[in-house]
Amino acid sequence: MSSLSQDATDVLTVARELKILDEGSIRMLQQLFTNRLDQELVQQLVVGREVALATALFKLIAATHAEGTLGYVLRFLADLAQLCPTLVRELAIPTAGTFSAEPAQTFASICDDHRQTPGIFNPALFLLAAVLAQANKAKAARNELAQKFLATCSSALGAADLHVPGLEFSMHAVCEFLRCAEHRVLFREAGLVGQIPRLLTLAVADNAPSVVQLQYEILLAARLLSFDFECLVELHNAKAIPTVHRALQKGTKEKVVRMALYVLKNFA
Repeated sequence: MSSLSQDATDVLTVARELKILDEGSIRMLQQLFTNRLDQELVQQLVVGREVALATALFKLIAATHAEGTLGYVLRFLADLAQLCPTLVRELAIPTAGTFSAEPAQTFASICDDHRQTPGIFNPALFLLAAVLAQANKAKAARNELAQKFLATCSSALGAADLHVPGLEFSMHAVCEFLRCAEHRVLFREAGLVGQIPRLLTLAVADNAPSVVQLQYEILLAARLLSFDFECLVELHNAKAIPTVHRALQKGTKEKVVRMALYVLKNFA
């Protein structure tokens, strides 16, 4: 069994010192922190305990002001969210009285307060996108947070080159956001659809090993957008098809080639 990292130990120490978690919750987190690299085991540990786990992690996020602790908990929660969508559902559609504050609003506020701290900003942005994609709340309130998310991402998506800090993380969050059909409309209304082919052109021209993941994320965003007809038209007008063809021809990784084919299929 792996040992606890110093960051994980610090988180558990904070939980005990602030008395925000009972000993059972602390033991649950300790078990997860210790085995966080074992994805299969983590999934087994989370299933059936989503409410307790979401509550415990959110209490830590709400209570701590130490950047190291906050960043570790947010990154851990973001990792869990990708492994276990049911956990995100607990944050997006919480049982009444589960949380002391609205999770989506909390993540949005963290993004505002920590724009210059990537270790906090990036996972908070992803969690905001993930929660919004599943949120079952008043449309006006959800759209307000969605607009805030898009405004936060717009500067990264408008980057003149691929070396803007946080671009890959922003694209990852955008892909999560676009899994919701309504969000594709908001993305189009924000005038951001045209940025996807432009960024893909830059990524394909670079084609360095370091941008493979970014190529994949941009293609995934294009695919998700292409399920909306008006977004599909905008992608076509922005000459996305030739760029996707180039990505297909120059792609060296199977996942990039596969995603390029998926995008082209939606244009057929």
